[in-house]
Amino acid sequence: MENLSAFVKKSATLFAVWFRRRPMLASFLICSILLGSVSLFFEIRYQTIDDFFMNASSSGYIGGTPDEHLIYTHFIIGLVLKFFYQVTDSVNWHGAYLCLTHLASWTIILFGLSSMLRLRYSLFMFIYLFVTFQIYFFQNLQFTTTAALAALAGFTLFFSAWQGPVLNSKRFIAGIFIMLFAAMIRPDSVTLIIILSSPVALIHIKDYKKFLKIAAATAGVLAFTFVLPYIDKVYYYKDADWKVYYERRHTGIFVQTSAFHPMVVIAPDKPYRKIGWSDNDLRLFNSYFHEMPEIFSPDKVNQLEPYVKKSPFQLKTFLIST
Repeated sequence: MENLSAFVKKSATLFAVWFRRRPMLASFLICSILLGSVSLFFEIRYQTIDDFFMNASSSGYIGGTPDEHLIYTHFIIGLVLKFFYQVTDSVNWHGAYLCLTHLASWTIILFGLSSMLRLRYSLFMFIYLFVTFQIYFFQNLQFTTTAALAALAGFTLFFSAWQGPVLNSKRFIAGIFIMLFAAMIRPDSVTLIIILSSPVALIHIKDYKKFLKIAAATAGVLAFTFVLPYIDKVYYYKDADWKVYYERRHTGIFVQTSAFHPMVVIAPDKPYRKIGWSDNDLRLFNSYFHEMPEIFSPDKVNQLEPYVKKSPFQLKTFLIST
């Protein structure tokens, strides 16, 4: 037993020394082993149809040729995927980029934690986060959770850059770029991660000037997430067909509210008939069939908005349909 105990202590010491000398490499190898193990025992699949359609669009399964318009993800990522699909379509590049983003994100999270905490605590926290989230994320692969994971990795690296007496500019810039990349996958995920993480992180900053600098840099990333959709819009508007699609996708947001069903779909006075829709037209619209522009044009859909009256008590509208 004494020999075994001595062997374990010596191995742990050697591991700690190796990790401290090569933290990024060690983090990458650990995450590769863990993710490889997860992929062996659990099925990887898309959680929602959104990723399937983005995959189909970028690969050319829909449309016949690879296309960069990913609908929910920024066109810059679409252009990169389009390039790889043009090189060869024998690889699922969309799925590969999501999986590689997971690997890179967990590597950076472990690297960032190990630079801020003692190694045993950083490993414990990392294993807890990995087991809690990654097994589920891999079985339900999705661009939204991938963006959130990348944003968390970027924020961890960004915040670790401020821990020493002098700003680590490389980590700072890398953290910013990773969060911007995450925003191109899904802006809302980045916004959520920053809003949730910032108070926990900033509360430990005692230096007032450092606090302001971190807050300003974080605000800059948030501003970028709000600008991204408008950049996407400009790109979509360059193509006439995609412009029509973009307008349709961003038309009638009120349709997604809880008030639409009770006030339009099942309302006794049937307000949809006032804009020229039949009962069958409404059923087609609710089934996402919008292929007849003379009936389902953005202008026509927007005519329903006045009938969707918001209740001063929104929970009542959400819970009670009649």
